[in-house]
Amino acid sequence: MVVNTINLRLKTAAQYLQNNDILEQAIIQLIEHKSIQGICAYKQVNEDQQLIL
Repeated sequence: MVVNTINLRLKTAAQYLQNNDILEQAIIQLIEHKSIQGICAYKQVNEDQQLIL
């Protein structure tokens, strides 16, 4: 359960940073993510969520 909470916090942080036009490379460094593909996946989910609203 702790791992899921950490992952959710990192995902939320990445989405927040993307919404505020922070570059993917900076996000990777800030949240210590391993790949830009993962960051881009968060962005796609975020865009899909905005379309629903």
